[in-house]
Amino acid sequence: MPLEVELKLSITAEHATALSRAAPLKAASVGRASTAHLYSIYYDTPKFDLRDNGVALRLRRAGKRWVQTVKSGGRVDAGLHQREEIETPLAAQIINYRVLAESGLADILSEPQLPLQLAPVFVTDFKRTTRILEPAAGTRIELCLDRGTVSAGAASTPISEVELELKAGSQTHLIDFALALIEHIPMRL
Repeated sequence: MPLEVELKLSITAEHATALSRAAPLKAASVGRASTAHLYSIYYDTPKFDLRDNGVALRLRRAGKRWVQTVKSGGRVDAGLHQREEIETPLAAQIINYRVLAESGLADILSEPQLPLQLAPVFVTDFKRTTRILEPAAGTRIELCLDRGTVSAGAASTPISEVELELKAGSQTHLIDFALALIEHIPMRL
């Protein structure tokens, strides 16, 4: 089962605009950035049983494609997220309960009543700009800049964050790159 290792950093809209000009980013970039519109719906039970069991479930639309993502377990140390993740392509915006039940990520996902209890909790709608970085030999990092909104019911708030996901190499290189980037562009965990 894949283990996701990432850092999430909050960034102001003003600083997000300047991010692409930061020296560490320019030096480590491989190829060109790409931008996509992502729309995600996050699900839970009315009593937040998934959250209480350390599980996150979302359906995400990227273009015309839908993907179900379930994340579980793992830990957060000094802002470094490490957790198990399973992504499943979907034909439509319909949860694949069989994949959840067979995932083995958490007992709650195989509860027979779960399909009757799950409901949308909040929605994210943002543009994601993605860059591949190689800041050191053998290290590959995916940098995503997300700008948009998160909504729950009638409430809505802006999203502006940077996600650095380690694709290959050492966690130390991931942290070192984040620290070098923060020296040029103000961000916080």
